[in-house]
Amino acid sequence: MKGYVKCIIAGAIILGIGIAVLLVALAVNGWKFAPNIEFETQEFTATEKNTALSVNLDAGSLKIEYLEEGEEIQISYPVANGFETTITEKDGKLSIESNKHHWYTFAWGATIPETTVKIPKDIVEDVKIYVNSGTVDMVGGKYNKVDITVNAGTVNVGEISECYSFSVKLNAGTVKAISGVSADNFTCKINAGSAHISRITTLSGEIELNAGSASISFTGKNEDYSTHVKVSAGSCTGIYTNSNNNYVKRISVTVSAGSCNVNFLG
Repeated sequence: MKGYVKCIIAGAIILGIGIAVLLVALAVNGWKFAPNIEFETQEFTATEKNTALSVNLDAGSLKIEYLEEGEEIQISYPVANGFETTITEKDGKLSIESNKHHWYTFAWGATIPETTVKIPKDIVEDVKIYVNSGTVDMVGGKYNKVDITVNAGTVNVGEISECYSFSVKLNAGTVKAISGVSADNFTCKINAGSAHISRITTLSGEIELNAGSASISFTGKNEDYSTHVKVSAGSCTGIYTNSNNNYVKRISVTVSAGSCNVNFLG
């Protein structure tokens, strides 16, 4: 038995030495680990008058706010050795693909600084956002199309008005839009997490909740809409199915598991 114990101890020591040698070798050859990653902030000002914005963020925080003056989008974004941000402008659309790190960059535990995008008010009509892991804070305003997808994180949206299409999809995390959303087409899909969205004015609303909780309020009354409610497991309160297909306005609520509370403001 003592022989086995000695072998285990010796193996652990050899493994520890091997890991230490590997880490030193990686560091010498330029590999970066989270504590050693040093971010800097770079600035970009658009050269065209763009009406569409597309943001693809691998990780970190995204903040979209209004410019104090001017009509060209301004971006402040983090850079570091092994991290890349690509910005392009084409046909009135500005695209950002940020925080894509190389396979040899270890970013475990790294805090990635915020990416800030300043847009001209009432000029940028279409906004499409994808964040793999992080947070999205988006200023409210008048838009044509807003499409937000977050794999894991938090979404906070200001008041949205006169929008043709508003869509938010969240795999895990929290969505908040408590100042109001006015959109002809409204979609909210939550795989796991919570949603709190208030004062929705829409012609077509779709809510899907796979797991978690949702608190949703619509302007008008339940009887103003053609409504469809489907619950597999869990609960959905405050709304009943009204299958009158003659109504212009429609709402569909699907709950696979979890709880959804719908409130009509009258």
